[in-house]
Amino acid sequence: MTIALGKFTKDENDLFDIMDDWLRRDRFVFVGGWFTGTTFVTSWYTHGLASSYLEGCNFLTAAVSTPANSLAHSLLLLWGPEAQGDFTHWCQLGGLWTFVALHGAFGLIGFMLRQFELARSVQLRPYNAIAFSGPIAVFVSVFLIYPLGQSGWFFA
Repeated sequence: MTIALGKFTKDENDLFDIMDDWLRRDRFVFVGGWFTGTTFVTSWYTHGLASSYLEGCNFLTAAVSTPANSLAHSLLLLWGPEAQGDFTHWCQLGGLWTFVALHGAFGLIGFMLRQFELARSVQLRPYNAIAFSGPIAVFVSVFLIYPLGQSGWFFA
C-alpha cells in the first residue's frame, strides 16, 4: 500500500484547463471592449446618434453601437471583408458590438462555471451557479437570439 503526501501536479495542461483559463480571461476582454465602445466609439455612422462619453453622454446613455441594418447578421470580424484589418473602420461599422456581445456571453458562462468550481471546492450545493443561469439566459436571448429573428444585429 502506498500513501502519497502532497499535492498532485500535472506537467501539461489538457483541453479543460486551456478552456477554463480562456473563459476566466474572457470577462476582462468583454469589460475592456465595453469601456472602449462607450468611451471612444460613436454611432453617428450607423444610427445618427451620439453614444459615447466623448460626445457628452453620461453613464446611463452611453452605449456600444450595433451595426447598421444593411450588414445583416455578419459577425464583422476585424480581419473580415467588411473592415479588412482597419480598427477604426471596424469600430465605425459596429464591429465592436458583435465583439462585446459574443465575448459577454462567453464571460458570463465562464463566471457561472467558476461558481460551480467554488461550490465544489467548499462542498456546497451549486445554488448560486444555477441562479446565475437566469441572467445568462436573458443576455443570450436579448442580445443574440432576438436579433437572429430580425433582419440584422441592428435591432438588438
